[in-house]
Amino acid sequence: MMKKIIFFLGLGCSLFTACQPSVEASTAYNVAGVYQLVGYTTPTIGDDNPTGTVSATQIDGQHVNLVVKGTSGKVKITYLYNNVYVVSASQAIAGQDTYSLLYKGHQIGVAGNDAISRYVELYPSTTITLKGIEF
Repeated sequence: MMKKIIFFLGLGCSLFTACQPSVEASTAYNVAGVYQLVGYTTPTIGDDNPTGTVSATQIDGQHVNLVVKGTSGKVKITYLYNNVYVVSASQAIAGQDTYSLLYKGHQIGVAGNDAISRYVELYPSTTITLKGIEF
């Protein structure tokens, strides 16, 4: 009787451990950094050489704060997003990761690593796109 109890306890512990989700590395860590603005697009402007930065500061393992500051010609670019949720979207090829950036439940952009450099692409509205690359 005692052997059966020990056996089933051991089996139960093994199954419980096997069913636990795997621990994923911090997604926010993979996005955190300072990116140089390399693109600013609106319906009337297409600038491949804006000045400024996108700063992604890690809050915890899954969240970053995003601060965008720069200019495109005479247009001042300023956006602030607190507590952006970073979700692993895909890994098509080893070393090439993609992350979705969610703010208040809505996707505001993507970030990733294309095996050459890290990048971020933000969509502050349906008509504005900001691109940044970490050099």
